[in-house]
Parts: sequence; C-alpha cells; structure tokens
Amino acid sequence: WHREGGLASSCFKTRDVNDDDDENVDVDISEDDEEHLQPNPQLKKFNLSTKRREVDYGSFADNYWGHFPKNLTVGLDASLVWAEFMSIIKGSFQSLSYPKGFLPLDEYLNFAKKKSGSYSSSRRDDVYRLFLRYQSMKAERAEYDQCDMTTYVYNKFK
Repeated sequence: WHREGGLASSCFKTRDVNDDDDENVDVDISEDDEEHLQPNPQLKKFNLSTKRREVDYGSFADNYWGHFPKNLTVGLDASLVWAEFMSIIKGSFQSLSYPKGFLPLDEYLNFAKKKSGSYSSSRRDDVYRLFLRYQSMKAERAEYDQCDMTTYVYNKFK
C-alpha cells in the first residue's frame, strides 16, 4: 500500500512499499491446508511500516507458479488460476463475508458451479489447494495482493 499512489495505482503494480503508519495488521500464516479452512488463533503481526511487496499477475507467474507442486499445476494455466483466485475465491462479494476474506472450499465449489468458473469440478479442488499454498507463501513473504487490500479497507469501514 502506498499512500502517494493511492489505492488504484497500488492494485496494478508490483513494487516495494513503505507505509508510515504504526498500525499492526494480523496476517494468517498457517501452513496446513486444513488450517486455512478453520479460524486460526495463531496470527503473526507485522508493522505496516515494514517494506512489503504487492503480488500482481506478473509476480505470481514469476515467483509463485513454479514453486507449486507439479501434480497440482499440470494442465492448468497460471493466468486462469490467478483469475480464479482474484475473481471468485478472494474477489467475489461473498468472500467479504468470511473472516479470512476468502471463500471456504465448499462455498467456492458451489459458487464456481453456479457461475461456471474456468475449470471443471474435478480440477476446482486442485485450484483451491493451489490457492491455500499461495496464501501461505504470500504470508511467509509478507506480501499482499489487491484483494487483501480491498478486504482490509472494507473491514476498516464496515
């Protein structure tokens, strides 16, 4: 998040950022897939004044996609997976009603079925597992994406 560039500019560029606020933000860093589906009482705090990087599609493709298990990515397209993350799992209006800011697996499967997402039902499970790994890796790296920022702002003004 970068105050000078504003929200719109921060959503489309990958860059190092500094924020002068002393406010802390909770970030879930649980590592097991199952833990992501349940509220996690162990949250790490980090200060917004620390340098953080925004993850956009380019950095996702370059810095995340190649680190996912091959058995989950075979036959999947990185750009379509990213779109599923940003438009359905984390970017749908429904995702804002969940404490972690993203749809649980069962809701994702139902939502994707109704809206006919990018993948068949047999692959949606893999997409969701990739999403959980992405969330974990992103938290370990103290990075954020546009949906994290949107959820943060939404919850601040709710």
